[in-house]
Amino acid sequence: MSLATTVTVAEYLEFERNSELRHEFFQGEMREMTGGTLEHIIVIMNLGYALQNQLPESDFLVVTNEMRVKVNLSGLYAYPDVIIVKGQAELEDESRDTLLNPIVLMEVLSDSTEKYDRGEKFSLYQGIPSFQEYVLVAQNRPEIDQFVRDKSGTWQRHVYRSLSDNLKLQSVPCSIPLTTIYKKIRFAAETS
Repeated sequence: MSLATTVTVAEYLEFERNSELRHEFFQGEMREMTGGTLEHIIVIMNLGYALQNQLPESDFLVVTNEMRVKVNLSGLYAYPDVIIVKGQAELEDESRDTLLNPIVLMEVLSDSTEKYDRGEKFSLYQGIPSFQEYVLVAQNRPEIDQFVRDKSGTWQRHVYRSLSDNLKLQSVPCSIPLTTIYKKIRFAAETS
């Protein structure tokens, strides 16, 4: 949902910090974040848990979608489903609620956001200098698209479509079996 009135960044942040609901912000517009399905939430938790268990706490920070990310170049404020920061977290201000330096961003796709997550949002995220890897995870089938920025700045795509695959992150030392990512998920073919 987009709110009709154009607001400033300061107005957005004040509103957001006092709101029970979360909103993304871009070019003066606030968009309400919708609630996730059970599968969406399970996949986020599975990813967060697996990453937290594999990455050394001293070198990496893993957080989920309660943390906001800002793209300084475009002014986008968004809530990726899973965020990895390498080294020290850089925060926008003393409120400590907006990250500036993610290395990996992950989005669990839903019907209502998939086109945006794959298109405009990915394009905007590329304005983050530290951003090296984007992972899009389907929630209703074993399907993951991974985009990795190479040394020339070109994004290389890797596709995972089988539960026997392992998601191999390139910018952090981590490999996660799809069976772990989709643990406790019942796919449509299993329920019919």
